[in-house]
Amino acid sequence: MKKFVSFFLSLAFAGSTFAQMSGYSSSQSDDVAIGQNPYIVRDGIALGNHYVLSGHAHVGFYTSDLDGGSSSPMDDLMNKESGFWAYADLDSQINFDPVTLNIHTNLSDAIFVEQLYLHFDIADSFSIDAGKFVSHRTLRAEEANERFLRSMTYYNSEGNLGNVINSGLQQGYEKVFNDLLTGFASSFDAADPTANISDLLSDLAPIYEALGLDLSALDDLQTDLAGAGTIGEVMTITNEAMTELTAGLEGAMAKMISDMALVRGNYRSSYNKGIRGNLNIGVVNFSAAITESLWNGMPDMGDGNVALDLQAVAYIHPSFAIKTGYAFEKVDKVGGIVGLVIPNSDDNIHQFHLGGELAIGGFTGMLEFGDTSINPYDTDIWDIALTLHYQFTDMFGLGILYSHEDLETPFGDGDSDLFNIALNFNFTQNLIFGVDYTTADSKIGGAKTDYDLFTVNTLYSF
Repeated sequence: MKKFVSFFLSLAFAGSTFAQMSGYSSSQSDDVAIGQNPYIVRDGIALGNHYVLSGHAHVGFYTSDLDGGSSSPMDDLMNKESGFWAYADLDSQINFDPVTLNIHTNLSDAIFVEQLYLHFDIADSFSIDAGKFVSHRTLRAEEANERFLRSMTYYNSEGNLGNVINSGLQQGYEKVFNDLLTGFASSFDAADPTANISDLLSDLAPIYEALGLDLSALDDLQTDLAGAGTIGEVMTITNEAMTELTAGLEGAMAKMISDMALVRGNYRSSYNKGIRGNLNIGVVNFSAAITESLWNGMPDMGDGNVALDLQAVAYIHPSFAIKTGYAFEKVDKVGGIVGLVIPNSDDNIHQFHLGGELAIGGFTGMLEFGDTSINPYDTDIWDIALTLHYQFTDMFGLGILYSHEDLETPFGDGDSDLFNIALNFNFTQNLIFGVDYTTADSKIGGAKTDYDLFTVNTLYSF
C-alpha cells in the first residue's frame, strides 16, 4: 500500500512540475465534481424557462479477445468479438421551483429509463430525492461523458464476477448430483436390494433438505425398503420416492431463482428505487439513501429486504478532494439447492470505498480502494485502482488506469489485474475522439482468463 501511495505522490509532483515548465494553461472549470473530466462540456440546453436537456451520444468500434473464462456456448453465441455500438443518453430536468423532475434515459435498440426521481429543495443546504436514482459506489464518474477513460475500472466486480458465480454454481450442481449417483452406484447391490439402505438414504438426506421435504419421509422410506422382498417391490417404492422428490422441485426452483437474484454484471453501480437526503455543509457533501435494493434483482421489502447507501465528499482544497462511502443490504443467506454448493453462506452484503483526487494544472490523479463482502455467496473482494490523466494541450489528453482485485470465493480464491490506456482528442469542447486499449488477466480457482479490448470511439456531449 505504501508503494502505491509513494508512486501516486511522485507522479503528482512530476505532473505539476511538467505543467509549470511547459506553461500549460488549463481550461478546466473550477465547478467540477470529484472524478469528473473537466475538459468536456456538459452544460445542457435550455428549452424554455423550465426545461433543460443534457446528455451525450457515444458511437464507436470495438474488437475484443477473450481466452479462458467462464463463457458457455450460449455466451459465445450472444457476445460478439467485434462490431460497432451506438447509443444516446438523454437527461431531462423539468423545474418548477422548489421541485425538479429528473428523467435519465438510455436510447439504443430500446429505450431504458435509468433514473426517474423528484428533487425537492428543502433549504439552501438540504434536499431530498425520491424515486429511481443511481447508486455509484466508486470514484470514477458515472456517465461516459464525465470520465477520463471510458473502460471498466475493475474486471471482476464490474463485469466478470457474475459469470464466475454462474459457472461455479453450475459446476457445483453437477458435482452434487454426480456424487449422489456415484454413492448410489457404490452402495446398491442388485443381489440384495435392501442391503446398505442406511448408506443409500444418507446420500439422499441433503437433497431432501434442499428441496424442502420432510426428512422423516426418509425414515418411512427406509422402513418400506427394509420390508421389500423382491427387486420389483424395491423399484415400486423407489419410484414413489422419486415422485415425491419431483413434487418438491417447484418450490426448490423458486428458491433457487430467488437465491440467484444477487448475480449481476456490476457490483459497483446500480439504479434503485427509494428516498435520498442530500446535505451540503461548506466544502463537505453528504448523502444518505434508503432503497429497496442495491444488489438484489428481486427485492421485497415485505420480506425485510432493505438497503442503505451512505456517501460523503470533502473538497479539502481546490486541487484535492476525498470521497468515501458505505453500502449495506439486508438479504438472507442462500439455501435449498444453491446452499448445497455454497455451504458457508451468511446474511447481508457490505461494501466500503475510499478515494482521493489530486488535480494540479493539466494533471489529474485518482487513487481509491474498496472492500466488498457478498456474504450470501461467501465472497469477499478487496481492490485498488490508480487513474492518471494529463491534458497536454486543449486538444490532447492521455489517460492511464491500473486496478487490482483480490477475491475469495467458494469456487476458489484468486486475483485480477487490469490496465487501460486512453488517447483523448478534444476536437471541440463538446466532441472527443478516443482510442482506448484495455488488457486484463484474472485467476480464480483453477480458471485463468485473459481479456483484451481495443476501441475507437466518438463522444458528443451537451
